[in-house]
Amino acid sequence: MIRKFVPEDREDYIRFSTEFYNSSAVDKPVPREHFEQGFDEMMRSDVYVQGYMLVCDGNNVGYCVTMKTYSVCLLYTSPSP
Repeated sequence: MIRKFVPEDREDYIRFSTEFYNSSAVDKPVPREHFEQGFDEMMRSDVYVQGYMLVCDGNNVGYCVTMKTYSVCLLYTSPSP
């Protein structure tokens, strides 16, 4: 199932983002504060950026962020449940 982020998704989003941005897919790590600020913005408004949680068997397993100003979509699924 895919659903919009809710406030309770904060820590899973930050954990998944940290996993992705510390992987070999990215040149350098991103500070946690950037994920926190991004999540806060997605909870405040969906005008420019919107987040979705991927849920399987009741567990959050990944996320998707769409940025409306740049036509970008990031989809990430965690290697661990």
